[in-house]
Amino acid sequence: MFFELVWGMVEFRSEVFGVLCGARCLEVLFCLRGGCLGVRELCRCAGGSCSTVLRRVGELEELGLVRVVCSRVFPFEKRICLTGKGRRVLRKIVLLICDLEFP
Repeated sequence: MFFELVWGMVEFRSEVFGVLCGARCLEVLFCLRGGCLGVRELCRCAGGSCSTVLRRVGELEELGLVRVVCSRVFPFEKRICLTGKGRRVLRKIVLLICDLEFP
């Protein structure tokens, strides 16, 4: 069951929903919509602390929404990219926000 009624409130039991509601998660997804970003670029774009952004990236990577690509040549840098699944999820989030914003 994805949710259950607890004391008159709905409590979601989905790990995915918990990650998507996490701090800076939506910002990370929106920042990556234009293509891959380096760690510093992503932290600057998403705002907040870099540790929070990197924690979200790790959780999103576990869900298969982003992938981290490490370069094999100098300068060795990590680039974070949306996966196909991540692009589909982001598209649905945008549609949901549009439905809520415009009656």
